[in-house]
Amino acid sequence: MLLVGDYKRVFNSDKDTKNALGILVQCLNDYYKACHYATLSATKSPCNVYEMLCWLTGLKYNSVYDKLRKCIKLCYDEQTKNSLHPTTVVADALVNAVDRLAADSPSILTRVLGFGDAMTTYACDFHNNSTQLYYPQDGDYCLHLLLHIFRLVFPVLRYLFTQCSLPAHHGGWAECRYGKGVPPYTWQCAPPLTALPNPHPECSINRP
Repeated sequence: MLLVGDYKRVFNSDKDTKNALGILVQCLNDYYKACHYATLSATKSPCNVYEMLCWLTGLKYNSVYDKLRKCIKLCYDEQTKNSLHPTTVVADALVNAVDRLAADSPSILTRVLGFGDAMTTYACDFHNNSTQLYYPQDGDYCLHLLLHIFRLVFPVLRYLFTQCSLPAHHGGWAECRYGKGVPPYTWQCAPPLTALPNPHPECSINRP
């Protein structure tokens, strides 16, 4: 038995430091990849912000992901090879930026939608292409679709970020409640008093 690095437990070998949780995470990643293989024939393009965020969430589990990363590096090299304007940005930095942008998508989905239940979509299904979305299997085509999705999603997320950062008296949503169990502030029916939110006086129909 060995103590390896800063780990607080012993291992049979310094070549294998996975614990039970690490093995489960690897199995989960393999499961997501298998689900994407099962949907390679899908033809549905993402057509709203929810589907686009799901597409970005599942991107790294799709077989086109490595091709996409290589295509980004190739395009960067072609653009900078004969450029008169030197740049300090390296190709790997661009690839890592795409990785980070895609990695933020599941967090955005769960912050807005929650982690799901039996009546809705569980958050784990955001990764496995359960929505049957189309991923081009050519790196170049996939890059074009990725950029198209970024152009559509960024303005919406910027608006959401701005509204959630502004207080209600400035027309923002910072103090406004939303989500499951919170009826609209313009609710006309008479639900039980315990179901009513404790509304901010300046929240209105314009809040989420």
